Amino acid sequence: MKKCVFAGSFDPFTKGHLNVVKKALKTYDLVYVALMNNQNKDCFFSLSERFEILKTVFSGEEKVKVVFWDGFLVDFLSFYNVTDNVRGIRNEEDKKYETVMYNYNKKLYPDIKNIYVTPDNDVIKISSSAFKKAIFEGGDYLSYLPENVREKVKEILLSKKEKIKN
Repeated sequence: MKKCVFAGSFDPFTKGHLNVVKKALKTYDLVYVALMNNQNKDCFFSLSERFEILKTVFSGEEKVKVVFWDGFLVDFLSFYNVTDNVRGIRNEEDKKYETVMYNYNKKLYPDIKNIYVTPDNDVIKISSSAFKKAIFEGGDYLSYLPENVREKVKEILLSKKEKIKN
C-alpha cells in the first residue's frame, strides 16, 4: 500500500490544504492528514476544534485517515512506517522553509522523502493567515474553507465572537 502524510497545524484547514490532499490521493492509497501540536504557534482554533474540522472535512473518505500527533514529524513517520511527506508549496518562501525543515528531518529520519505539491491557481493564495485576516477585517472568510465545514466553523466562531469584527 502506497501511503503518505500531510501534516500541519491546520489553523484552520482551508481549501488550499484540501487541494493538496486531493492531489496526493491521485498517487497514494492512503493519506494520513496529521494534526500536529506546534507549541511554538499561537493558534486561533483549539486542538479539539481543529481536529473536529478535519474529521468533518474527510468524513466518508476511506483513503484519508485523520490523526492527531503530539510530537515530532519524524516520530510520526517512523511509527506509521511512512516515508513520503507531502508539502504544499505556494511560493519561494514556502520552498525555502520546507527545504530547511527537510534537511533537519533528514538527519533524524534518513528515509524521509518530501513530495512537493503546488496547489491549483484558484486556491494558491489561500492560507490560514489570509483566513484569519478576513475574520478580523470583516471579509468573506467562509470562501477560504471547504464547503462541508463552513457551518461548523461559523458555530465555533460564534463562541469566539468577542475576538472577531462583525
